[in-house]
Amino acid sequence: MDSSLFTFLYGLCITLLVIIYLKGYRSGNRKMENIAFQNVVSTTIVVMLLDIVLELFVDGKPDPGLIHWNYGLTENNLVLAALAAYLWLEYVDCFLSDGKKIGRVVYYLQMVPIAVCIFMVLFTPLTHWIFYINEKNVCVKGPLYPYFAWATVFFVVLPAIKVVARLHSHKECPFFKRREMYSKLIFGLFPILGGFVTLLEPRLPSFWPSFTMALFYIYLDNISTHSSVDSLTRLNNRRVFDQYLESLGQGDVKNAFLMMIDVNFFKQINDHFGHLEGDKALVHVAQILKNQGDNHGLFIARIGGDEFALVKKGANEEEAQKIEKSIRQRVDEFNGTGSADYQLSLSIGYAFFKGSIKGLFKESDDALYKNKMEMHRAIKSSS
Repeated sequence: MDSSLFTFLYGLCITLLVIIYLKGYRSGNRKMENIAFQNVVSTTIVVMLLDIVLELFVDGKPDPGLIHWNYGLTENNLVLAALAAYLWLEYVDCFLSDGKKIGRVVYYLQMVPIAVCIFMVLFTPLTHWIFYINEKNVCVKGPLYPYFAWATVFFVVLPAIKVVARLHSHKECPFFKRREMYSKLIFGLFPILGGFVTLLEPRLPSFWPSFTMALFYIYLDNISTHSSVDSLTRLNNRRVFDQYLESLGQGDVKNAFLMMIDVNFFKQINDHFGHLEGDKALVHVAQILKNQGDNHGLFIARIGGDEFALVKKGANEEEAQKIEKSIRQRVDEFNGTGSADYQLSLSIGYAFFKGSIKGLFKESDDALYKNKMEMHRAIKSSS
């Protein structure tokens, strides 16, 4: 590829990545998942900058003094290239674990390939395993370069395998979460296709531009997801809930119920313990409901300040009662831990779909109100 065209293409990709990085940095989002994504973006920027420097000023330039620079810059470039792919794996792990750290054993096992890659690159000036610089100051691929390249691809493919496994084992995970998982699968197609193009035509360096397009795709998907997810509880928000109910009314659905949930005396929690503690209470409730979603295949949403909704298709009265009982048991278990200075209490009401979404919502809301009055009377009489 012509140097000017190469510089223009890579410069365009770097500009796009810098914009993505600055947008993420200025958002103030310091969650582990966002930090992990920022790490992928920043490392990719440095890799492409080094590619430009090598292409324009070092590789192939007839100056013996530049040979050592060629070795050093190429080493750093390859190490960072492998690291960028590995950081993508870390980002997907962070996404799948909802920001929690993965197991120590899995972490170290995943570190083995990247450690081997870095080891081979660092010793390449002595061994010529991955590359060597000839007398014309041109970088030539070594005998183990294909293995290094496939190891980099491995860190792009492995996250896709993990996502497929999660989709298979959590068939009823939240709608927005499944959509995010599909986007992570699609991500891998871009660099894989770019890698194959580069293998077929080495003069057309398409891997990193395709990697950039994949990151841009994930960035746009993240923006779309944030408009569908409640920022505090990470549940579906009211907009997605309304869309889900609308699709329920348009489909041929039988034996579906809507369960409405409300936190009792939530205002008192906010007034006596502060809004931060009130937010924690909502997160605790959301986690209890998420566990029910995993066990029973529920659509879950936060539809108001302290109001939540569950939808279950293909269920009967017995299953609805079982879910309600399980939720109350989880709340009792939380209260038994003594981890909060207050006692959580929920009002729950549900109704089955009979052909009208408005009717379903009204019946569920009426059942919730009835239960709330009963709960309030019971709590006040016992105090």
